[in-house]
Amino acid sequence: MSGRTPQMLGVLPPPFLRAGPKGKLAAFMHTDLVTVNEKDNQRDVAKKMAKYNLLALPVVGDEETLKGVVTVDDALDVVLPSGWKKRLHESA
Repeated sequence: MSGRTPQMLGVLPPPFLRAGPKGKLAAFMHTDLVTVNEKDNQRDVAKKMAKYNLLALPVVGDEETLKGVVTVDDALDVVLPSGWKKRLHESA
């Protein structure tokens, strides 16, 4: 994010989070972002997460401002049938 507006500049890979302070964020940051718009259909968002094998996906507004994050759990709630999810909770 940059400045006063929460605009996405990039994401950090998980290994960076475990590496400790060894340099500038920009050196580790991935800047070719995969994002979804806050107006996108839930099923399309789930498909994009599956296509890119993502655990989380930034949600941006029309001006590329960060609005939130969709997690893989959110996507599974959309694509799994409700009866199947109910069986998971009963067997746990």
